[in-house]
Amino acid sequence: MRNINLKACTIIICCSVIIQPSIAQDNNANNTHLLFPQGTITNALKESFENPSLQAQSNTKSITNQQSGAFQMIKLMPQLKERSRNFSHNSTLKNIQVTDTLFVGTSPHDTVRVTGTWSQNGPIIVFNDGVLIFHNANATIFGDLNVYNSGHVLADSSTLFFPQQYFYQRTMLAVQNSLIQLNDDTLNFGGMQHNLFAGDSSIITMNNVYNTDWTTAGTAGKPTITLNNLNEAGEYILEDYANTHYSHVNSLLLWHHFPDTAVVNYSFPNGYNLNTYDFNNTIIGISGIEYSVHVDTSTNVWWGMMPVNGSDITISNSTIRTIGLWFQHADTVNVSGLVDNSVYSNFTAPLADRTLNLTNDSLQTWSIYTFDISRINLTGSIVGEVGSEGRSTILSQSFFCDGSGGYFWAADTSLIISNQSSAASSVRSEKNGFMVFAYGNVNNGLASSIGKSILIVVQSSLPQDPVADDASAAWFANLSPLLLPFVDTVIPVKGSAWIDQGPLGSWMDFGHYELFVKPVAGNTWTTINSGTAIKVRDSILAMWNTHGLTPGTYTLDLRLFNNLGDSVDAMYNVTLLPLTLGINQIPDNTSINVYPNPATTVLNISFHVIPTKEESLSITDILGNEVYHSQFSTLNSQLFTIDVSYWSNGVYIYKIISPKETLEGKFVKTNK
Repeated sequence: MRNINLKACTIIICCSVIIQPSIAQDNNANNTHLLFPQGTITNALKESFENPSLQAQSNTKSITNQQSGAFQMIKLMPQLKERSRNFSHNSTLKNIQVTDTLFVGTSPHDTVRVTGTWSQNGPIIVFNDGVLIFHNANATIFGDLNVYNSGHVLADSSTLFFPQQYFYQRTMLAVQNSLIQLNDDTLNFGGMQHNLFAGDSSIITMNNVYNTDWTTAGTAGKPTITLNNLNEAGEYILEDYANTHYSHVNSLLLWHHFPDTAVVNYSFPNGYNLNTYDFNNTIIGISGIEYSVHVDTSTNVWWGMMPVNGSDITISNSTIRTIGLWFQHADTVNVSGLVDNSVYSNFTAPLADRTLNLTNDSLQTWSIYTFDISRINLTGSIVGEVGSEGRSTILSQSFFCDGSGGYFWAADTSLIISNQSSAASSVRSEKNGFMVFAYGNVNNGLASSIGKSILIVVQSSLPQDPVADDASAAWFANLSPLLLPFVDTVIPVKGSAWIDQGPLGSWMDFGHYELFVKPVAGNTWTTINSGTAIKVRDSILAMWNTHGLTPGTYTLDLRLFNNLGDSVDAMYNVTLLPLTLGINQIPDNTSINVYPNPATTVLNISFHVIPTKEESLSITDILGNEVYHSQFSTLNSQLFTIDVSYWSNGVYIYKIISPKETLEGKFVKTNK
């Protein structure tokens, strides 16, 4: 037995990288990526901007606070299965390279025991017949826990803490003939959702385990999972020949995967206080599935379904937590009219690729999952989660992701282009995926990119700027509203134009941005800014000289380029107003000079007017709030020098008021 205080040899498995035809490889090592889909993105954004009548929907009905992230596990499962296939039985050191990974199983009957406070700065791999024991331990693990071959992980009376930088960063995995056994333990994943995977003939047992965070678990092959007395079990995706048992657990969501062979006519029981439940192909009304489920003496058990294209499903008299529609292989279909928090008396889903009937059912959440090279068009729906993997494509318009099923994202080398839609959840690109979120709004959650993915946000409202992590890149092209713009002036055009790399770099970077304008009814673009190679974050992009333009509606086009020449366009319509000088036009014998305009720190107003004894200069903001006032008498000419450095940016109105007339004009205050 090895004492954990001794310095252990640390290693990881070498993995090969498979490049799909849709992925390019740079000269730099380990820099693979999806080719930039320039034409698809340009056409989709143009269509979205030119059809402003398609508005994002929203849902005001209440939803549960618990969110499912099942698709996160679904997209991860191919990678986890690949780990199992690549890790051969009786693996040896020739298959691995040294790093910060703790490796248990380098010699026969290799055993490591952990007690007390302990930290592992990287993943853990237990394989061959290695055994890792946690006893009365307080362990912090900065990586995944992977158990292969006939390896065992045994924990009792311990706390296992897995810090995460983002949700679903960490995974506990058991494959082949391995075992994970937890008794009287606490699992802590830093307040974020996490992954659990059981594959092949592995066994995972948890008895008297306190879970601080939500677990999303996947199954493949013939694993056995047994849970007893858990405060929060999490969600489990039931596939293949999995055998699962749940007793005295709370908060359990069971996802019943229905393959294209499934024919089901069934009613789910009430899961609030569930005495007993069994689901397998020996039960009348169930065929075409191979997994088996048993639940007893549990509370808050929720029912989920994952019907694949080709399945034939009828559910009656049931309260369904969620339905996650799978679109596999080369499936191509339009999806619309799905609404969360619905009651269906006699409903047939409007899907041409499967049969799904709901009779006297209530359903909280619809979710959309695409795989392989499938392609769907999603419109006019309110759903809980949308995600893509493989090389699939989702084109979405005028829909709302309410977050009740998870979040909105693209993984692998898939592509999502979302227009005129909203999300009350996180929006994220992952692995090598492309996510374009345009002309929409995110009112809860973070817009982010991880892995080597690309997130492009165009002309959308977010709680905070997009964030790039790992080796990804995040784009933001956004034009801010112009506050009552006028002709015959110089207007600061404000917004954001930048591309950020993650802390590990990316295969693309910021290049430059340009700004153009044209009348809405015209075809000729005029350049406002021919190119700036400096990132701008919620600040002045350019100064727009509107002298000589006629009042009316114009289109601004912010074009953001990366360093490879790829680009996106953020467009915004603005109406130029006539510049009204005042109650009276300035007479010929009156001269008013306002400079500089725009002003940054000091504004000068000089004028020559008909002499009077009672005159005043008043300056108000565009809302009518007076910010400056001076009473004076004139002997034909006057000069005012005013400190405006502390004033807010915007349009201001000055008025020179006398008993005979009121003269007024406008100027702009800006920081640059």
